[in-house]
Amino acid sequence: FLLFCRDVSHHHATTMFLRFTIVISVVTEIATQGDNWVDVREALDRDVLLGKTIVTVGDADGEVFSYTKQNLAHDYVANIASSSKWVSGVTILGAVADGYLDLDDLANKHLPWWPSAADDVRASITLRHLLGFTSGLAGTPPLSCMDWDQCCRTWFDTTSASGTKPGTEFVYNEIHIQMAGCMAVAAARTPFVELVSRHVFKPCDMTESSFGSGAVPRLGSSMEASSRDYAKFLRQYYLRKLLPANLHAAMETDQYPNASRPQTGSEDGWHYGLTSWIECPQGVTVWGPECRDWGVHSSPGVSGFLPIVNRKHDYYLQIAYYGTPLIGKSIAYGAKNRILPLVNAHMSARQSQRDNITLAIE
Repeated sequence: FLLFCRDVSHHHATTMFLRFTIVISVVTEIATQGDNWVDVREALDRDVLLGKTIVTVGDADGEVFSYTKQNLAHDYVANIASSSKWVSGVTILGAVADGYLDLDDLANKHLPWWPSAADDVRASITLRHLLGFTSGLAGTPPLSCMDWDQCCRTWFDTTSASGTKPGTEFVYNEIHIQMAGCMAVAAARTPFVELVSRHVFKPCDMTESSFGSGAVPRLGSSMEASSRDYAKFLRQYYLRKLLPANLHAAMETDQYPNASRPQTGSEDGWHYGLTSWIECPQGVTVWGPECRDWGVHSSPGVSGFLPIVNRKHDYYLQIAYYGTPLIGKSIAYGAKNRILPLVNAHMSARQSQRDNITLAIE
């Protein structure tokens, strides 16, 4: 620094030195902030229902906080259930970004066996309907299936149609995303495992993840990953590096906000983007301004794996918990609701420190 300043005026050098000192002080404070998250650690430790867990928080600078409860290994690989949907959604939209298909393409454009008759409501189903879970299809893809093309047709033949116009009713089930995957694979003429490798696993350097050992993956629930690997995906997604800006924005926007929602459950009041939830604050069960301003997007697994992106407070949070189906999800959300206000406070303070750096530099 002194060598740099030897050719400038004494006053200018002094000013620059003071700014440099402030920047170093604030950066050091940010770098050591993880040591001050005692309240989050204590909240997790007090949670008697929460067993082996890894909680990770990060932002644009990388991992900010990580805490392991009861010695769960970071490379432990397990099924993450519906957290698969977020990864599958990015993969399918990656095919859109590559120009193989469009969100508003009809399913019958890429799947020749799909109905096209004007009097069949299914003929008007688009990729956007499928990724938004408003296609009007119902059912669960059968497990006994070995050939992708054959499976796509079998899945379709075994589904039922609600008879509702696509885009008018939201129903959370796996058949939507499975059919969306059929469209993407047909359009790209590329196996899904290659598409997910191209658009997610390789860009995120994920080496401990797969879509199960079967020949035909269930796109909504069969992914297996370590907490370490999924956190890599979550960070790149949070940074909006996996898709063009317009597709990232589409993923986090409810494409059909006026659709009816006949299902009830723990997601009451929440809306859905393209393969991920748009959450409401705890206790809010009717969609409204509080939800729109909340900025929390998630893709929870039924056993408790819980990835979150918080746009309002600018961070990502992952609770890697592998419990009993349904019960595990409830336990993970209980933990999330307890620590989220604490994490928000820490990240808001961190943003204030960044602002101080900007002011010091200016």
